[in-house]
Amino acid sequence: MSNMIRAGLDPAVAMRISGHRTRSMLDRYSIIREQEIAAGLEKTAAYVDALPSTTNIVRLRVERNASR
Repeated sequence: MSNMIRAGLDPAVAMRISGHRTRSMLDRYSIIREQEIAAGLEKTAAYVDALPSTTNIVRLRVERNASR
């Protein structure tokens, strides 16, 4: 299972090949190595670093009700 996923097979295709009927069985037999976790963190950091530095956040003004 792990090799199929690492090779880039769609999980649904890997499940059909292996005969696993549920995603939980696929997850049980897919072993994640420490190197894969480190690579995932590096990809995430590179993605975040590539994001534009400006944001589209608009501050909303809070209106206070004087009758309270």
